[in-house]
Amino acid sequence: MTSTAFTFFAAALLAAAPALVQPALAQPYNGEYRGSLEDRGRPVVVILSLETAKAPGDAGGRIRFQEPWVCGFELEYSGIREKAAVYSFKGSGAGACRPYTQGYARVQSDGANLQLELVGADRGASQKIQLQPAQKRD
Repeated sequence: MTSTAFTFFAAALLAAAPALVQPALAQPYNGEYRGSLEDRGRPVVVILSLETAKAPGDAGGRIRFQEPWVCGFELEYSGIREKAAVYSFKGSGAGACRPYTQGYARVQSDGANLQLELVGADRGASQKIQLQPAQKRD
């Protein structure tokens, strides 16, 4: 009888394990990261500010593109997929950001840096950018 009770307890504990692990899968990145992409031979500075999000639908931060694009999006945390944090772009992008309206970003750690992939709504527009933690200013 004890063996049956132990087996039942172990099975119940394993069934609850995903619920116990889920908070650890919450959005893992926090802080400001910078990098650049190239647009027709000109660099465009990318600033990614991430906020800790606990569940899909939470605010996740913002992404801004400097000159010559001068546009950006607020981010909504969508969850973890294939070891990458996924953020949906909120709002409609102006100018060079327009192809990414209703798109999303995938963010994955590369040691101290982040790999950022921008994906347009039609999945036709896609860019990969390496970002480094922003230097703190006094």
